[in-house]
Amino acid sequence: MALIDGFKDWIDYNEAFIVQPETKDIRVVAQLSVCSGTFELKNIHLYPVVQTWAYEWIQKSILLLWGLFGVFLVGSCFFNGNTTTVLRFFLTALVIIIVIGTTMPGKIKTQVTQEISGQIEENSTVMAQVLPADFSKVGHFVFFALFGMILTWILQQTSFFIVLAHILMLAGGTEMAQIFIDGRPPLFTDFFY
Repeated sequence: MALIDGFKDWIDYNEAFIVQPETKDIRVVAQLSVCSGTFELKNIHLYPVVQTWAYEWIQKSILLLWGLFGVFLVGSCFFNGNTTTVLRFFLTALVIIIVIGTTMPGKIKTQVTQEISGQIEENSTVMAQVLPADFSKVGHFVFFALFGMILTWILQQTSFFIVLAHILMLAGGTEMAQIFIDGRPPLFTDFFY
């Protein structure tokens, strides 16, 4: 499903979807929904792609390693003697939010983002004008900024560069993990937001 508004140049749009083995027929449908105007399609092709056992093994391994890194990162902060329970709670909550946001399939992420954007537009015209078109970038920046601030407070006696390395490893890990999440391409720009 693609969401396109206004006039656009030709766009290559790719979508992968799972076809069950018992499927006997596939139909591709392109339509305008809840809008007016016209659109043109050209060169529509379907290509079969099979997930091999190696891909599935690598996918599970990368996601497991990423999850273990998050557990060890949060776990090491729990054993820091200067850490308060409140900071531990917020750090754990932020890591859980980051994991949920990272592992959310593309279609669900799009629905959630559109719902939040719609609520903001309905309730605050000022906020709607200030926020960028891709609201998820704001969330990405806010959660990682809060994560960095709390991690800095927890690791006060640690070098700034070590704290920065933790943040960059988590950010890089989230983008690597998104290689294996349906509809979530890893983006180099997200690594820096």
